[in-house]
Amino acid sequence: MDGTATIDEPRAAPATRTVAPSGGDWDIAIVGGGIVGLATAREILRRRPGTRLVVLEKETEIAQH
Repeated sequence: MDGTATIDEPRAAPATRTVAPSGGDWDIAIVGGGIVGLATAREILRRRPGTRLVVLEKETEIAQH
């Protein structure tokens, strides 16, 4: 196996997840790492550089559906 997934062989979820440190001091929390959540986060950071922002996503990867 070369690590690529085929139609008959679904890709396994990653063994680790990237998470924000506990007790973080965030200015804004965005719930949902889909296209709208990510676009919102990007626009906030564009308009207000330095904003402490976290995107919360329940899936193992962002922008999955």
